[in-house]
Amino acid sequence: MLDFLPIVFLVITGLGAIVGGTWDSTKEGTDKLTTPGRVAAITLLFSTIFSSYVAYNNYESKQQKETYKIEISSIIANQVNESIRELLAPFRALYIENTGGYYLPDEEITLSMLLTPENIKKSQVTCFKDLPKTFTSSSGRTWDERFSVGISRGVHKLKQLKLVHSNHIDSNLLKSIYDLLDNGIMTIYAYSPREKKPENGKEPLHDKCFIGQPIGSHKQYLTMIKTISDANKSNVFIN
Repeated sequence: MLDFLPIVFLVITGLGAIVGGTWDSTKEGTDKLTTPGRVAAITLLFSTIFSSYVAYNNYESKQQKETYKIEISSIIANQVNESIRELLAPFRALYIENTGGYYLPDEEITLSMLLTPENIKKSQVTCFKDLPKTFTSSSGRTWDERFSVGISRGVHKLKQLKLVHSNHIDSNLLKSIYDLLDNGIMTIYAYSPREKKPENGKEPLHDKCFIGQPIGSHKQYLTMIKTISDANKSNVFIN
């Protein structure tokens, strides 16, 4: 409503000018202003004040929206990065296994390194029922357990992000998240119940060497994660 007040004031000022007689040159000082002139001057003053007020409010509102946009975009980017970190944890551990067991920080094991043909080939033939052979860990987890924990955590974080911020996520990023959740072969780990060890100590009939090991699954899944990572770098906030 305030946006229209300056227009009303300008109309009143214009009518005063049309009527004429706003200035009496025979008088001195402010007495030179006739009644129509005083109305026009007061109206012009109020118009200036309200125009300034509306302009300032619009500026403040725009600044608040920009700040909100930056904050939400940052939250989304951080949550996506945290999800990716969880998803990549078992793949990075497997990379360390494949390169001799020498520890490397997460940031030094990039997606490009994980996607090299040599690493994919070694990863693809890893028996998931085995423990790591080139390094020891206090968790004592098999590769099957490592992938189950990492992918479950990453998928859970992506689902929470999608649930809370889907209206603010860029379509390319949202599409890549849906693609991994719905079509990623190894996402099944997030929905598979952990298998209890048999009481008789015997191995289950199925062979865990084949769990999560269909041809191309490692490359497919890592490519999906890379697509999410690339989209996250150029994520555009949706109002």
